[in-house]
Amino acid sequence: MTAAPPLRVILSGVALAAGFIALLALYRHLPGDRRDNTVAGQALRFLAAPADVGKLRVIALGSSLLWAATPQPANLQRASMQDIDWLRMTKGGAGLGPLQESLEVIERHRPDVLLLDENMLLPDTGNVLMDPLREETWHFAKKTVAFLSAGKLTSPIASDWERNDQERHFSCASNLVRLTEAQKHKHAVELQDMYRRAAFDTGLIARLSSLARSGVRIVLLDIRRSAAMEQETAQQKQQWRTHLQTILAGDNIVYLISPGYPQQSLYCDGSHLNAAGARLFGPWLHAQLQRLRKER
Repeated sequence: MTAAPPLRVILSGVALAAGFIALLALYRHLPGDRRDNTVAGQALRFLAAPADVGKLRVIALGSSLLWAATPQPANLQRASMQDIDWLRMTKGGAGLGPLQESLEVIERHRPDVLLLDENMLLPDTGNVLMDPLREETWHFAKKTVAFLSAGKLTSPIASDWERNDQERHFSCASNLVRLTEAQKHKHAVELQDMYRRAAFDTGLIARLSSLARSGVRIVLLDIRRSAAMEQETAQQKQQWRTHLQTILAGDNIVYLISPGYPQQSLYCDGSHLNAAGARLFGPWLHAQLQRLRKER
């Protein structure tokens, strides 16, 4: 039997780990270019810039479903919607997670429209403590390498995790395309359970209601999955959505449901649109935003 390490070694390890976590927490809030690339900083740069006369200023927060449906880099998205001033920020899974950092900025510098993928109202599927720490560890490692190789603590390209989805295309990776029908069914069952058990964040509902009262148009967007996936989750999803419409309603609250595409070939995995599906979704979304612009 292997002898347990001495207590002082265990305590030293715990202290070292705690110190590293504290360093990362401090590092996240230090001034400098790191802060400029956070979600809140990205939202602030967008909203603090002078508004283009006649354009509708839209911030869209969503899951990978929104990223897949609007896959172009940000500059191409803006070029395809020349009457819309557009910023999209997404994260994997449900819940706002790190995107919540942008809400305080949005409350101070109000856009015309705040578009939320409805997945953002579901419970967060990430780890609210470990996910940010993992990203900070990766960023800190990149900075260290840059310092050792170039003699300065800087990154040549702003490619931090919070803005990657703005700069690169969503890709239907092979592991998504090759999902079996059994795997898709398992995901549908997980979604059923999520909708059934979901409890709404009353604080978030209150903030969205306050933004709506202040004049921001709040758009709740249901990005539909494939017909088969929607059929399996329809009952639980509709019950959840009906409850949401009961507690978040009023002037400037708009609910949209994206078109349902019957062709399975338009999806990577039964959930995320592929490039062909996104080419159909894009003009539909643009038309909805144009309608909001005319109603302003």
